[in-house]
Amino acid sequence: MGQAAIGPAHEPPGLSHAHTSFVGRSDAVDKVAGLLTEYRLVTVTGPGGVGKTRLASEVLRHVAGRFADGVWVAELAAVADPAFVPAIVATALGLHQAGGVPIGDALAARLARQQLLLVLDNCEHVLDAVARFCATVLLSADDIRILATSREPLGLPEEARYRLPPLALPSPDGSGQPEGSGQAEAVTLFVDPSIT
Repeated sequence: MGQAAIGPAHEPPGLSHAHTSFVGRSDAVDKVAGLLTEYRLVTVTGPGGVGKTRLASEVLRHVAGRFADGVWVAELAAVADPAFVPAIVATALGLHQAGGVPIGDALAARLARQQLLLVLDNCEHVLDAVARFCATVLLSADDIRILATSREPLGLPEEARYRLPPLALPSPDGSGQPEGSGQAEAVTLFVDPSIT
């Protein structure tokens, strides 16, 4: 079973901690934060390594104050068996199975009483299990918002999707770039002195 990041997040656990500047993504942060206002399920998609987890971390810093019961992160990258998805989320919420109550029922009961943002990070390899879990939660818990990161969307009708593009590269001749190719986002990130 994979490990879950545990705890409410004003500095979100389990997501990348910002030790470097955040280049070229301020519009994406605003867009995803706005989608979380309008939709109960938002999935940030894009190829591996494009920065989905980093974007989610930055979004959480902007929206954490909106949720009375906080922001909670379940890291799914290490989950080998899709059947463990509910247990990983329960662990992230600090919920322990008791008295023979199925973990799914205990989780639904807990979430139905709370107003929080649940982050499901790195969902692509357990996509169907995450989609089933999200469908159940959204049906039973009115005040829950879910932010997922995945290479592919979950495929639920209530899902808002934000596809994160790679950082902009300079054009071969530098045209269209202010002050030349050095202004491209990918170049700015590459030469950022705060990156170690």
